[in-house]
Amino acid sequence: GFYVVMMFGLPAMAYAIYLNTPKAYRKKAGAILAGVAFTSFLTGITEPLEFLFLFVAPPLFVLHALLTGLALAVAQMLDIHAGFGFSAGFIDYVINYKLATHPLLLLPLGLLFALIYFISSYYTIKLLKLKIMDVELSDEKQNSSKNDEASAFILALGGKENILSTDACITRLRMAVKDNTQLSDNDFSALGAKGVIRPDKHTIQIVLGTKAESVAENIKNILSSH
Repeated sequence: GFYVVMMFGLPAMAYAIYLNTPKAYRKKAGAILAGVAFTSFLTGITEPLEFLFLFVAPPLFVLHALLTGLALAVAQMLDIHAGFGFSAGFIDYVINYKLATHPLLLLPLGLLFALIYFISSYYTIKLLKLKIMDVELSDEKQNSSKNDEASAFILALGGKENILSTDACITRLRMAVKDNTQLSDNDFSALGAKGVIRPDKHTIQIVLGTKAESVAENIKNILSSH
């Protein structure tokens, strides 16, 4: 059932998100969504796509959870059993094909759920007027405003003396710090963060959406210039 979701359902949801993105910003949104959708299909890694809407559009994540449960139930009823070593992507599907029970049935079932995911996601986004892609509102945004934002994040992170390293993935700012116990989640929320994750005392991950990499780069530039 997870193959159905990761190879077909989530990529279809990504397409629904794309079609609900204003046309002026579809080029940037399309590049991001194509990347995370292909990652989900090929490897079964869904986090980059799910984090695009988990915090900014919770109803869509609830829909995703319900459809995942439905996909698992239908696969069970059809006696489809296909395990995976890493995650339920195309690579694992090929590797475990000979060990699976009725693996070919996953393909038409996947196409059916792709349609279900697309239609339900498309109209959920449209009817609830969900804004998901955190795209730049203008290509003319000035570097000074970007630097101001990065400087604000540096202050929220305890200043440059508290920062050990800066990195980012598609949706999260990943910071290594000397101590994160004194940092306030409210400070990050005020800067537009959708969530804050603290794996340990010296690591903090700030969910920013698609601007995470840009913010990380600006933080690096400011720190390297001092």
